[in-house]
Amino acid sequence: LIERVVLLDKLRETRALIGFQRIDVQAQHQLDPGVLKQMMTGNENADWLPAHIVRGEGIFIKFNDNLLNEWEGRPGATEHFGRFNGRVAALDPRYQDGGLNARFIMLHTLAHLLIRRLTYNCGYGSSSLRERIYCHNANPQNPMNAIVIYTASGDSEGSLGGLVKQGEPGFLERIFREALYEAEWCSADPVCADLSHEGGQGPNSVNGAACHNCALLPETSCESFNKYLDRKFVLDPEGQVPSLFSLRV
Repeated sequence: LIERVVLLDKLRETRALIGFQRIDVQAQHQLDPGVLKQMMTGNENADWLPAHIVRGEGIFIKFNDNLLNEWEGRPGATEHFGRFNGRVAALDPRYQDGGLNARFIMLHTLAHLLIRRLTYNCGYGSSSLRERIYCHNANPQNPMNAIVIYTASGDSEGSLGGLVKQGEPGFLERIFREALYEAEWCSADPVCADLSHEGGQGPNSVNGAACHNCALLPETSCESFNKYLDRKFVLDPEGQVPSLFSLRV
C-alpha cells in the first residue's frame, strides 16, 4: 500500500498571509486581490504580502496508485462517497460542481489519525504538527496520492529529530497499526459512526465519522480547517464500507 517513504531531515516553508476572516473562512477568497492587499498591507497596489520562513522536519508518504484506484472503484466505497459528496455539495458552495473524491477524504483522514498518534511518540504536541495532502488524478500518467506530516517553527531550531525518527523502518509500521487500532472505535460511538451515513457533523456538517474524540486536530494543523473527514473511508469495523485497510490490518 505504501510505495515510498521519504524522511525530510530539513524542511523549509514560506508562509504568506493573504487575508483573515474569523467568522467565515471562505469569505476572504471571494474578495478582490486589491482589497486583500489593502487589508494586509494598507495599500491595494502593494507588490508584497506579509510572509515569513519557518524550518522543521517531516515525513513524506506516497501511496500505491493502483491500489487506491481499485479501492475507490468498489461499489460500497462509491455509494458511501456519493452520500458524503451529496451532503457536502448541498452545504458547501465550493463543491457544488464536484471537486472532492474518495481518496482525498481517505488521505486527509489518515493524516489526522497519524498526527494524533505521532504526538505520543515524537515529542511534538498536536498543534506543532501540520499536514499537506497531495491528491490529484486529473493526469492519469502522473497522479498524486501522498501526504506529508511535518513540523515547522519560527527559528532554525525547529527540527528535534523526533518526527523523522518515527518514519524509520520498525517505527512507522507501529505508528500505522496504533493509529488504525484507535480509529476503529470512537468514545462517541455509535453516534459518531452513525453520523457518517446520515446528517453529518462538524463545520457545515461536512464531516462523517470524525469528531474531537477521534479525528479532529487543532485548526492550525489542518489545511482544510477540520473539514472533509470520515473514519469510515480508512477503516470500518462494521463492514458497511469497504475501507482501504479492512483486509490489511
